[in-house]
Amino acid sequence: MELLIIRHGEAVPVDKQKIRKDADRTLTAKGRKNTAQTAKILNKMGCEPQLILTSPLVRARQTAEVLSKHLQNKAK
Repeated sequence: MELLIIRHGEAVPVDKQKIRKDADRTLTAKGRKNTAQTAKILNKMGCEPQLILTSPLVRARQTAEVLSKHLQNKAK
């Protein structure tokens, strides 16, 4: 078994979204782009996850969605 840990993509600073909870911060456009690039590199390396787990933070879930979209076996 292999375990790959990926940190979430770049998120919007709290003051930019006028939100009160850190957990509600979303990915920036750059964060989405960089995450997609990371997924494409992993795909070229033959990374085919059977499972993607994420925290409930919005930015973490968004990162997992982008990764899942770009990786070959469409892990959930």
